[in-house]
Amino acid sequence: MTIRPSEPLCLTSHIKRQIRKRKILYKKAKLNNSELFWNKFKQIRDHTITLICTAKQNHIHKLAHILQSNTHTKSWWSTLEHSIKPNSNTVIPPLRDVDTVLNSNDDKANLLNNLFCSHSYLDDTNVNVPDLTEFH
Repeated sequence: MTIRPSEPLCLTSHIKRQIRKRKILYKKAKLNNSELFWNKFKQIRDHTITLICTAKQNHIHKLAHILQSNTHTKSWWSTLEHSIKPNSNTVIPPLRDVDTVLNSNDDKANLLNNLFCSHSYLDDTNVNVPDLTEFH
């Protein structure tokens, strides 16, 4: 089995074979424009989509099972690293603050920081602070 870096890990040789079959049947159906070929294509297409979805779900469940285990082995760490994808560039889309649209990273960071600070503010004006000098 050959796994190319650009291919998802859940694609097996059986699924790749089904994808090739689907492409061939699509070309035949498009070329001949026959209802028989279109029906065969639709049947193989639906089966291929089902196989791909099932494989993706199984792959995600397998990763989740590995991450839920309590052992922090090399496979656990590599699975975690693969799951959070540290090499992917995530771009925060433009944010709106009342009537202004913020595009720069600094403006977006300041807006989010102010939002989080406002949600975590504790009003301690009427709170009695205990005297901790007797514990030293």
